[in-house]
Amino acid sequence: MATYLVLNCLLTLVVLVLALQFGRSPFNRYMLFTALIVIGFTAIFDPIIVNQDLVRYNPEKILGITIGKAPIEDLFYALIAGVLIPTVWVNTGRHKKELGDERKN
Repeated sequence: MATYLVLNCLLTLVVLVLALQFGRSPFNRYMLFTALIVIGFTAIFDPIIVNQDLVRYNPEKILGITIGKAPIEDLFYALIAGVLIPTVWVNTGRHKKELGDERKN
């Protein structure tokens, strides 16, 4: 049976490969900003959610490293969101509309 770390690594790899398949590189300030915000909120709120017993993790499938009571593996979901959100935003042209940038690539 796979651990949360193995599953998260596989999902992260798939997301990174998909992100690299787009014509325009999403690896820029949008991604950095999004990743920092999402990881920050995850680090703050995940321990609260786990402490309130809304989410439970099998102790045999986590590394044992925690932020509060939240396993460190939870940060992978924030990392994945930090890659996916800007990738979709940049590659669908939404960033130009939102930022008022009318230049064509």
